[in-house]
Amino acid sequence: MKPYVKLIVTYFFVLLGMFLLLRLLAVWLLGRPMDAPVLVTGIVWIILFSLIYWGVLIREFKPRLDYIQSPGTQPPVFKATVTKEVEISNNSFSFQKLHNELVRFYEVTYVDEGERIMKLRDRFSMSSWGACTFIHYQENEGILLLASYPMSNRTMKQGGSGRKQSEAIASLIINLNL
Repeated sequence: MKPYVKLIVTYFFVLLGMFLLLRLLAVWLLGRPMDAPVLVTGIVWIILFSLIYWGVLIREFKPRLDYIQSPGTQPPVFKATVTKEVEISNNSFSFQKLHNELVRFYEVTYVDEGERIMKLRDRFSMSSWGACTFIHYQENEGILLLASYPMSNRTMKQGGSGRKQSEAIASLIINLNL
């Protein structure tokens, strides 16, 4: 199951649970009757809000997730994409070692050893959608190209996550002396 679908299903059940808990509290504490029309109306509204939420998420995230999980050699062209070039002066740079190190912190979604391309994303949480990064090691130039973009740039917090992830990966590479 795709990560955003898991969150949508979780969101639906959290809303449903909160609604049912509030209805039970109203019955027990306020002595209100447990009306079937109120329950049905509440559940219908929860389903409608979940469908709207689902539609917005799929419209927003599907192209971004499809890109980061698919093979391809071109950097992303999404809005708010931040590119950074890291010079690799060490001739013994190991793409496999970089992969092994990044797996500890990120969800690596695609690797092409031949082209020296890696795609990864943050692990999703309820508080942040995170960012995705395209990594291409250009051996001839001794450059590691990082192109990061936020999964959602609709909020101030999320808008800068691509830049933050790009800087974090660059500092990890520099500190490891790969």
